[in-house]
This record gives sequence, C-alpha cells and structure tokens, in this order.
Amino acid sequence: MNKGISTAACILVIFCILISFSGCKKINVREVVSSKDNADIQDELDDREKNDSRVDSLPHNSESNEQIIVGTDSVQIAFRGKEPLADFDYDNAVYGYDNAVALMVIPSIDRKFIIQTGTDGYVLLDEGNGHDFSDPNVVLHGEGSIIDSFALLQNVLDPLVLEKNPYIYIYMKNRVMEYEIFAAYFHSPEDILVKYNCYDYTKFQNYINDVFLIRDMNSYVNDSMHEEVVNTWQLLTLQSSLTDGRCFIVQASMTGAKSLSP
Repeated sequence: MNKGISTAACILVIFCILISFSGCKKINVREVVSSKDNADIQDELDDREKNDSRVDSLPHNSESNEQIIVGTDSVQIAFRGKEPLADFDYDNAVYGYDNAVALMVIPSIDRKFIIQTGTDGYVLLDEGNGHDFSDPNVVLHGEGSIIDSFALLQNVLDPLVLEKNPYIYIYMKNRVMEYEIFAAYFHSPEDILVKYNCYDYTKFQNYINDVFLIRDMNSYVNDSMHEEVVNTWQLLTLQSSLTDGRCFIVQASMTGAKSLSP
C-alpha cells in the first residue's frame, strides 16, 4: 500500500514539474508566423507601412534647423514666389473636365494643366497617389495630346528659365501649394512609386541622393537645394513620355502652402 502511494506521488511530482516548465516556455514569434505564407506576411507589412503615419519614420536626430513637412492638410507656409492666380475659382477652372482633382500652373513655361484621375485626360495623377497631394512623392503623367505641351517642360533645362521663375503651383478646391523645381533630367520609363518607397524616410533620402548625383549634360540639378529637399520630404514629380521611348522628369520640392477661402 505504501509502495503504491509512493509511486503515485512520484508520478504526480514529475507531472507537476513538466507542467511548470511548459508554462514558462517562451513563445518563439518566428515559430508562430512560420505557418503563414511568406508572401501573405510581406503583403501585410507592405500595407501597414503604406498606411502608417510618416511621423513614425521621422529621424530622431534631426537638427533644430531642419524642416520636415509631413502631409499638407493643415500646413500654412508663406510662398517664396508670386502666386499666379490671385482670384481663383476652382469650379470654373475645371469645368467640363471629368475626374479633375487640381489645376497645375507652371509660370516658367506659361502653361496651365488640368490634373485628372483615371486613364483618360491631359495630365494624370498616378493611381498610387491620394487626391489631397499629401504623399511624399506625388507623380503626374503627361498623356495623349498633352505630350506636345508637356514637351515644353524641357525648357527648364535652360538655367535662365528657372532663374526667372522656378515654381510650380497646384490649385485644389480649398488649397494651393507651391513647389520649387530642383531637378530636370531624361530617364528610362519606370513606375516611380513602385520602385521607390518614399514613405520610408531612409529610402527617400537614398532616392534623393541619387537624383542629386545626376551629372548628364542634358540635365538640371540645383545642388543648393539638396538638404532642403531631403528635409521637406514632399515631392512633386512630372513624368513626361517622349517619342524616343524615354521619359523627361521634372522634380520639385514643396516650398509653400495655404488654404483658399470657400
């Protein structure tokens, strides 16, 4: 009888020890996620990265004189240049244009362009961008008959043209933004928003650094704006398709923003 009790007690003690060890075992996160398909995990990470606020990616060691602009909804910054349209009527300006989201004014080439969404239009907003122009890199494409007019962008390669007026203005219904052109160059066709993840501040810096390394004879780069462009983190990219298969790209950094009276 005593032997049976002793054996049962030993079994009970061993069982309790096993329970104790299993309860203290740390969960390996890699083991937990290994059951999911790697592609699914990457998709989730990509979506999270795209939707997270860019504030989380701001460099923590920024100097006090650095100005990093995240989004433009509530930012008010005085313009450096002269606003071209003093009395702007958005509804009248875009009247008759389906899916219009803004009017772009480029004083240096004396042109105005209606910016639209979708696949048919004059200047098209990249499908990867939101309609509020708050993305870190807003890409506009010259399509169809507008290519001839968009070809005038190549005039900015003349330093005298930009010296006169280096600014681009984007007029939305309740807001106008100013951008200063810092680069213009020829490039092979590419999906800029897919290739360069500008929501990641480090990748954005690397992208901008590469742009400022361009030294082709048929290009324009304002080296004095390098640091400002990186710090502002707010680009406007015009991508014009050319008949020779290349693209002509003009890039500008946001320098001003203000709300318009309704």
